Amino acid sequence: MKPIETLRGNFTEAQALQIRQEEHARGNYVNIRRLHSRLLEIEVIHGPRLQVLDVTPQRRLVRESVPACRTPVSGSA
Repeated sequence: MKPIETLRGNFTEAQALQIRQEEHARGNYVNIRRLHSRLLEIEVIHGPRLQVLDVTPQRRLVRESVPACRTPVSGSA
């Protein structure tokens, strides 16, 4: 059996959820995507689940420590 099986068709939501539940009961992982109004793509991944690394960049605010000392201005007392 292939490690990834792809189904494309005009499935209803109930049919897609039924396929998902059946495959989960067999221990498989399922991805469901809507390609357009009625066409669904269902990927069934057989065997052990694949590990996915999240490489989404995140914004981080880096704060630099600013010294608290003040330099006197020349000419002022």
